[in-house]
Amino acid sequence: MIIYIDENIPHQLAQAFDLLQKALNVRNQTSIHVRSIAEDFGRGAKDEDWSL
Repeated sequence: MIIYIDENIPHQLAQAFDLLQKALNVRNQTSIHVRSIAEDFGRGAKDEDWSL
């Protein structure tokens, strides 16, 4: 699962959440990643571009 952080929130925060989540993934045997919309799709990306 990928959780996307809004582009109005600094991408560094998404990176920090992802780093914290990595330890939880190992402990809980999950696969959750935290990503920044701005980094993955560019600033101003429409919801239709990144959401399913």
